[in-house]
Amino acid sequence: MSALLPQFIEPGASPLVGVSLVATTAVVSFGCMAMYSIGFSTIGHVLRRPRVRRAIDGVMGTVLVGFGARLAAG
Repeated sequence: MSALLPQFIEPGASPLVGVSLVATTAVVSFGCMAMYSIGFSTIGHVLRRPRVRRAIDGVMGTVLVGFGARLAAG
């Protein structure tokens, strides 16, 4: 249970201190998750383009053929 409670808050401190810490953590976490969501959504739209898909498929195909050749060689 002590891992869930911050160790640097005084035991006799006002509950408002803990509530403000939780609220600050929630706001910062929400902001980070929103930025991740927007960023990955944008990346997803770019990766769905046919030209980009073909390029990725070509590169990955080349890598897999290279791995296969190396495995066969030795």
